Amino acid sequence: MPTNELFSHLDKWYSLTEMPAGKRKIFSAALTLFSEKSFSKVGTKEIAQQAGVSQSTLFKHFHTKEELLQQILDPLIANILPDYEKNFAASLPEKMTKENLESFIYAALEERFTFLLNNQEAVKILLVELSTNDHIKQQMLAEFNKQKKHFMLQVWQIFAPFKGPHSQLNAASFMRFILSQLLGYFYLTVQLCPEHKFNYEKDLREIAKELYQIITA
Repeated sequence: MPTNELFSHLDKWYSLTEMPAGKRKIFSAALTLFSEKSFSKVGTKEIAQQAGVSQSTLFKHFHTKEELLQQILDPLIANILPDYEKNFAASLPEKMTKENLESFIYAALEERFTFLLNNQEAVKILLVELSTNDHIKQQMLAEFNKQKKHFMLQVWQIFAPFKGPHSQLNAASFMRFILSQLLGYFYLTVQLCPEHKFNYEKDLREIAKELYQIITA
């Protein structure tokens, strides 16, 4: 599974995996149904009908419904945090200063939020499963811990010099803050109040400002 290349949308992941047409129809149908109704409320018969294939064809490509869910969420979990060694480092200003720190934080938040929006069906599934599926929770935690090492080496050392005398942040709490703020804002805008017209730029700049203040306090 080509999770080493950051994708902006699951359609790119489809092309990278060279998924057969029948399997792609099943994958796409499950993605839609799981996000609309939740994994637990959708059966394989409904997925097959939505995809326009037989259940035997579905089980040819995916042995269980759980395997289908896993293949939907694996690339998302692997990419929900940025590639610190490549994409994130490449986006850094030539010289990081306290004056451009807040702007950089905003740019990083905006890039990750766009990623969540581009993959909102899968993200909605992930948020539900994180509250009910122990395996998915453990997988997410393992990815967080793996990325934390990269974060400490590639990112936290950039922000640490700007840490104020009263700041309680460390690498792990900084990562948790970013992830919780982004997922919380995503849930508010896409799930709780989808009919409301949010000003993404304004709201993300407020989050960036809050994070900047927490770092430099």
